[in-house]
Formats: sequence, structure tokens, C-alpha cells
Amino acid sequence: MNSTDPNPDEQSSWYAVKMLFECFITGRPDASKIDDDYTEDKTYEESIYLIHANSLEMAYEKAEQEARSYEMSYQNVYRQDVEWKFVRFLDAFHLFDQEPADLTEVYSRHISAPKRTKTEEFVRKMFPETKEQD
Repeated sequence: MNSTDPNPDEQSSWYAVKMLFECFITGRPDASKIDDDYTEDKTYEESIYLIHANSLEMAYEKAEQEARSYEMSYQNVYRQDVEWKFVRFLDAFHLFDQEPADLTEVYSRHISAPKRTKTEEFVRKMFPETKEQD
């Protein structure tokens, strides 16, 4: 049992909670610092946390507390101000009651697409961050 669970007599379970964070970058970059890695693109982070809790509601509470502690501000190598903010929960579900083991699936979802969708097209659209396989 986790000591932060309010009722240790209740049965705890494992939950997966998917969250979205957004990165805000402000200020002009130092021109002398700009290199090949510099981009004007906006960045989001999708995170999935494994949470031990007595209920889905408690899993959300624990996830939000963790998400808020993840929010931070700093200056990047280009001397711009960077701020990471928790945006919202994307998904959450009960995984299992027993302890996780090797090769335990912690997240999955079914995604519908038009019948004639080509796999390569689907991957490009839904997972643009993935690289083409040779």
C-alpha cells in the first residue's frame, strides 16, 4: 500500500493515466547560440504514468499532483524562457489489481480509420514523430 492512499484498508489497484504537457518558449534566441538543433516548432509531451491507487478518482488526483510538480521554468541554451505546463488528462484506465510483472501491457487503445486507409498513411497521420522504417 502507498502511504498516501487515504484508506489503507481498501484494495489498491494499478492505473495508467495519460497526460498532456505543453512547452511555452518566449523571448528572442541569442543569435550566436543558434545551431542545427534550433527550431521554432511548438513542443508537447504526452506522458503515461503508472499509478497505484484505491480508485480511478484517486489515480487522477495523484496524477494531477505529479503533473503540477512537473511544471517548471528555465532558460534554454538559446537564452529563451521555457515554461512547461500541464494541459489536461488524455486518458485513464484500470490496469490490474496484482503487482505488475515483466512484459505487462500498461497502455493500449483501439483507433478506427476508414477501411481503405493504408498503414503508412495511418502511421504518418497518427504518429508523425515516428521515423520511416527501411
